[in-house]
Amino acid sequence: MLESLHLFFTAYALVIAAVSLYYVREHVDRLREVNWE
Repeated sequence: MLESLHLFFTAYALVIAAVSLYYVREHVDRLREVNWE
C-alpha cells in the first residue's frame, strides 16, 4: 500500500515538474521575443 502510494506521488511530482518546465520554457521564449523586438 505505502509503496504504491509512494510511486503514485513520485509520478505525480514528475508530471508537475515536466509541465512547469515546459510552461517556463514557453514563457521565456516569449519574453525573449519581446526583448529582441
